[in-house]
Parts: sequence; C-alpha cells; structure tokens
Amino acid sequence: MSPELRPRWFERHAWLLVPLAFALAIAVGALALLRPAWLPAAVLGTVLVAASIWLLATIFWPARAERTCPRCGEERLVRADPQTTMGVRCEACGYKDLEISSWLLAEDEGDSLEQMVIAQRRRGRR
Repeated sequence: MSPELRPRWFERHAWLLVPLAFALAIAVGALALLRPAWLPAAVLGTVLVAASIWLLATIFWPARAERTCPRCGEERLVRADPQTTMGVRCEACGYKDLEISSWLLAEDEGDSLEQMVIAQRRRGRR
C-alpha cells in the first residue's frame, strides 16, 4: 500500500497485526487439539458483541471528513469540483487526486448531496 493512501491509524497501530496473527494461530491450535464445546458459542458471542459495539459507535460518533493532505500534512483539503463528490485538492501545496471520494467533505459543507448525485448521473448518461 502506498504511503499516500495508507490511513493514519494504520501507521500508528500496524504493530498490532503480528500479535493478532499469533493469537489467531494459538486459538486455531487450541480448537484443533482441545475441541472445547463452549468455543463456538464464545466466538459467536464475541462477534455479536463486537458488531453491536461497532453499530453503536457509528451512530454516536459518525465519520468525519479527513482534511489532512497526504503530501504536506496541512488540514487544507477541499473538493476539487464543488459540483461533484469525487476528487480532492490541497489549497496549501496544490496536491490533487480526482479519484478520491469527497462525499464526507460535501456532507460537512452542508451541500445537497441528493441534488449533486442526480446531476452527476445526468452528466454520466450523456
């Protein structure tokens, strides 16, 4: 994954991948050797609790637009075209990527997303 596309949380928490893989290997080994009857219920319960927590987190703490430029690090990203929900540009360094979704930026700015999507579909048909 290129450094420009890698999310910031990935760089801070990438070290967790190795311990998680190790824990998964131990769990699979324990399941194969011990065959405990309670393990499938525990796994199902854990998945259901995690899904519930994820759902509550997305309701009470919705996603926010990432305005940090991947090139210069300034919080100056804006939509490349105010009429669409695709593409961003940095006002500080001139960085531009027309393939990134700017949906959350448009939503933060209070624009009518429904009207924008309808207009984009009309332009796409022509």
